Formats: sequence, structure tokens, C-alpha cells
Amino acid sequence: MNQEGQTEKVFYKYSAIKDSLIENIKNHQIYFSDPANFNDIADCKFNFYFKANRQRWIREMRKLNEFRLEQLEQQARKQGFNTIDDLLNNIIDYYINEKRFQLEGDLIYSDYDKRWHSAKPVVSCFCEYGNNPLMWGLYANRHKGVCIGYKSKRINNKYKITLDSNEEAFLKVRYCEKPPSRINLFDDEAINKVHEVVRTKFKKWDYEDEYRIILTEDKQKKERAHKREDLERVIFGSKVEYCDAYRVYRVIKDYYSKKGIQINYYKIQESQGKYELKMEPINIEEFMHALQYEKM
Repeated sequence: MNQEGQTEKVFYKYSAIKDSLIENIKNHQIYFSDPANFNDIADCKFNFYFKANRQRWIREMRKLNEFRLEQLEQQARKQGFNTIDDLLNNIIDYYINEKRFQLEGDLIYSDYDKRWHSAKPVVSCFCEYGNNPLMWGLYANRHKGVCIGYKSKRINNKYKITLDSNEEAFLKVRYCEKPPSRINLFDDEAINKVHEVVRTKFKKWDYEDEYRIILTEDKQKKERAHKREDLERVIFGSKVEYCDAYRVYRVIKDYYSKKGIQINYYKIQESQGKYELKMEPINIEEFMHALQYEKM
């Protein structure tokens, strides 16, 4: 299923079986995280700065305050300025005098301040394979959890999934020895460079075979809805317990199977004589019955 040139590909998300997982399956949604909460302390560690001419600074400051331009206009008149731009020019001069901004020829430089740039990326992480032993151990409650497989389609040389009616790409993470360079957030290519940082990790994490969906918005939602039929498969861990497996089975049955959507079920097994895991297709009714019998 994961070969180059194919029109469809499955990407995998490992998880413990918990309330949030059940809720996400029920509501056919994918959760997006703030990268600041990731396991790797260096992951998505942005090194930003701002550098541009005065006109660009004024334009960006206006954009940042577009919801309160009327208030700024009143403030400008109150302080004796003819326009908002005159007021913003005065603020820039104040920051230069206070050494918060530095002049570099015709350009004005400042270290990163989140007040000047509110948008930041949110990320959802996936794996290229559903039988990665380390991922099962680390992210699926030591083989007691599940791995959900999401179907994507190849569009313009990228694998994409529809989230909230938008086509979003699965981007392959690059594993490097050195962190990415600093980014000037006033650069016209800044958003592309930010995405490059978000999809770059230290080399020692390369066992994760990771892909990411990256969204950058001012108003962030933590969840994005996918089409129900794009949840293609459920893989149970080799140590999954009946009560947990039943929760997954029940929500899939109620919110997918009863709507005519077929989900493929698998269980993880150790390969005989190899340090490998393999995905075995299962009949979900028989699997649940066997798990229940084991519990007795």
C-alpha cells in the first residue's frame, strides 16, 4: 500500500485507547497539537526575527491592529498625529530609541516578539507504517492501544486528505544533524520556511518515519473533520485488552458501519524468528469474541 507512484496511500496515527481517541473517531476528526507540547524539546523550535524597511513595518503593524483601526485613529488624533501611519512611525522611533529595534542601514531589525506575529502552526503527526515496533511501544500504550489508518489521495505529487473541506498535504519529515536557519518573518517566503522548520527533526528520531499535516491560522481549532470513509483501517495492538478494544469496536460500529462505511480491521503480531511486527487482517466479531473469552 505504501509504494511510490500509487494514487492512494494510508498514513497511520498511533494512540492509547482513551476518551479523546473515542471522541475523535466518533466525530470523524483529527486532532492538531501545539508543537510546544511535543516530546522532543528541539522539535519545531523556531528561531525568528523581523527585518524590513519602515514601510513594511507600518504595513504589518496596521495588519496586526486591523480589528482596532478606529481606536488607533482616535489615539492618533488625540496625540496630535494626522494619520495612523504617523502614529505608528512614532512608535517605531520610540522602539529604536529604547533599543528594542535596531537600525541596519534602511532596514529595521527586531528579535522575535509574539505580539508582532500571532499566527503559529498547529501539527498532526502520522507514521508511514502501521507495524513500527518503536511507535507501538512509545505512542500506543506499550502495544495495548491502536493504530488508525487514514486514506489519502495523490494530488499534484502530494498525498492529501480532505479536512474541513480543504485538501491538506501529508508532508514527509526530514531528519537532519543541524537545526534550520533563522527565519525573517517579514520575508515573503516566511510561511514556506516555517513549514520547513516544522517538518525538520533531529536525525536520531528517524525511526519514526514521520509525516505531518501542518496548518497555520490565527484562530486555531484543535480538531479538523475528515470524511468518514477516509478512516480506512483500525489496527489493534498485540496486548490490547477487551474493554478497550470494545470501546473502539463500538464507536466504529455505531458511527461508521451502520452508515454503510466499511472499515478494515487488523491485529499486530510478532513475525516468527524475526524482530518484526506484521499486520494480520481479522474478522472483528471473531476477534472481539476471542478477546472476551481470554478475559474469562
